[in-house]
Amino acid sequence: MINVGWVKPRKRRTQQNHRFDGSALLYRMYECRERRDAQERPRPILRDNMRDRTLLLHLSIVSMIVAATWAATVYGQERTTKPGLVVREGFDCLPVPTFGLSGIRLRQTESDVLRKLGKPKSTTKSWGEDDGGRYDLITYHYATLSVDIVRGEVDRIHTKSPTQKTPEGIRVGDSREVVVKKLGFVPRDWKRVELRVSVVSCPENTKNGQLFQDDYVTYQFTQDGHLETVSYEVNRP
Repeated sequence: MINVGWVKPRKRRTQQNHRFDGSALLYRMYECRERRDAQERPRPILRDNMRDRTLLLHLSIVSMIVAATWAATVYGQERTTKPGLVVREGFDCLPVPTFGLSGIRLRQTESDVLRKLGKPKSTTKSWGEDDGGRYDLITYHYATLSVDIVRGEVDRIHTKSPTQKTPEGIRVGDSREVVVKKLGFVPRDWKRVELRVSVVSCPENTKNGQLFQDDYVTYQFTQDGHLETVSYEVNRP
């Protein structure tokens, strides 16, 4: 028998007796400190900045709307979001952009009418006279309206069709009460006994100051109080 002497048994490496060099503990201490610092660190202010910018944007938009409304009041330009009567210069009127039917407005050219409405069903010709002298009157008749042309421009737009609707939503066949409701209120110069009533156009701004065009829309009612015709007309001298 060979005597090899006593040999110290090799110790098994387990999780409990693993060689310790202090790095794991230091790492855990560092991790805990990072978590604590993260909790104490102030939150990013990006969301607050975005909220402030949104608020400033809204305030700017409101300011622009207020300024535009003030300018429209001071300089006499009508800017309405809903068509209807407005009070200007002490009388009741309708904004000029609402004077028209089927995309045709007063004072547009004859070529504009033919381009937008096409060839009329029929045409009649006559003549008249005003301060400018004798003039030729051409009337284009379409299915739901007729258009008068004087000196190459739209002088009158007339309808008696219930399918046509004014910018205020007024239709032939509406009762007088419905017409007043759609206009917004009763014009001060209207009398209930009158079957033919009119509303003038509001003054417009021009480069030389205010210009009272005095165009008007006429509503013709029947004896039983229902709308029979609607006519937009240029008030020529």
